[in-house]
Amino acid sequence: MSSNDVVYPKNKADFFKSTVTEIAYNHQKEFVNLAKKYNVPNVVRERLVNFYKEFKVFIIGHIGEIPDKLPIAYTKEFVDKAVDYDSASILLSGNKEDVLIDKYVEEYTVWVSSFPSSYYIIDKQDAIERSFKNLNIPESLAVFEDSKQNSGLQLADYIVNILKTYIDFLNNYETSDLLKIVQEEKNNPTLIEFATILHRSREYSPLLNISVMSRFLLKEMQFFENILIDKSECVK
Repeated sequence: MSSNDVVYPKNKADFFKSTVTEIAYNHQKEFVNLAKKYNVPNVVRERLVNFYKEFKVFIIGHIGEIPDKLPIAYTKEFVDKAVDYDSASILLSGNKEDVLIDKYVEEYTVWVSSFPSSYYIIDKQDAIERSFKNLNIPESLAVFEDSKQNSGLQLADYIVNILKTYIDFLNNYETSDLLKIVQEEKNNPTLIEFATILHRSREYSPLLNISVMSRFLLKEMQFFENILIDKSECVK
């Protein structure tokens, strides 16, 4: 399905992508073999149908390993959707051979290089570490640790996902619709606490306002938070 579709369920799509990523990570050898068999990320049009069939079998074969019911339900829903093979053919052609995600390393190196007075702890990944060494980025700027053994990295992942969900939520509504939703939930203590934490987080780290938001989105955040929280706490 096209993401331009007005009824495209983006929140469900995020669950689907996260679930497939987790399955691929847990079964890397099987996933890589499937990718190599069909020459992903460049799959010829004639092989797309068979590739998707096998990819679907791969997903469904391991979906039972996911502990949460909601991602399972949304993933099964997406797997059963019709595939736009013409769009898929465009996406899966003209890419670098044997490279699933191009310029992935730059997401790390650009930020670290841009803030040389900061200190980073990064999830251990061999490709990222090699790139840091090749670019002569000082080791004092970043330490690579296994996220499975580092609760701070795990917490950071949770925070990033919460912020992403929050931004997606705001982007899906006009201001008038958002006002109606928030007014209905104005006495919801959990939502009020959530809004308070988000507001204080943005105050504590202004980079959150600069790095990921348009001015319009920032105004929506302030609008959302100011309604839920006592306005005396939000006057700045």
